[in-house]
Amino acid sequence: MIDFKYHITSLVAIFLALAIGILVGSTMVGGDMLVEQQKLMVDQLEEDFRIFRDQNRALREELSASRIVSDLYQTYAQEIMPAMVAGRLEGMKLAIIITGREDMPHGLMDTLGLAGSKIYYYVSLESLEHTEVTAAYIIKQLDQLDGAVLFLGSGNQRISPAEYKLITSRLISSLRENNPNIIILGTETSYDPISSLEHLNGFHIAGTIDNIETIIGQTALVLTLTGLPGNYGVKSTAQQLLPKLVAP
Repeated sequence: MIDFKYHITSLVAIFLALAIGILVGSTMVGGDMLVEQQKLMVDQLEEDFRIFRDQNRALREELSASRIVSDLYQTYAQEIMPAMVAGRLEGMKLAIIITGREDMPHGLMDTLGLAGSKIYYYVSLESLEHTEVTAAYIIKQLDQLDGAVLFLGSGNQRISPAEYKLITSRLISSLRENNPNIIILGTETSYDPISSLEHLNGFHIAGTIDNIETIIGQTALVLTLTGLPGNYGVKSTAQQLLPKLVAP
């Protein structure tokens, strides 16, 4: 992002320096040539400043227009999302497993409920030991589950990156080994500073969504659980923005 305040401050400092130079040059040299050259430099800087000001105004207008369009798309997505997901996961039994984040994104439980799914397990993993206990408990009930949604993230500072990777790896391996048909998805928010989805590539899970906090990401989650595998979102791990819509 352009730091306009920094550039404006720099230009003002240059103007002041030139003004002092003109004054000193006129006093010490007394020649018209030096003064004329400095006046030409001032005129050029004034022109540069005018161009910069016009660009600044154009960028502000463009940003304002982009925000209006973004708000329109957000409103449109909110209106159309219920029709896209309603009943698509009717009766589907899910386990919600959070690793590294303390809270699920706003509205996601409502989206899953609207889609008709049933949340059988909801757990937040805080350590590797907790992972072993949770995995063992869920594995005993795996025949009741159709899918497991993992909410990844770097927000939990109590888990080191190495331990975090080990937690998710062991959990996915255990779920897959004991129920080969279970649908496993990895998700995270678009604002997580470090993506946690790349290390899941070797597990061949059903898909990943890297913008789960958005309406588009939550819609992608529902559609992927219906059998549209893929990596969706806006980061480098994503292949598409949204799964292709098919008839329910």
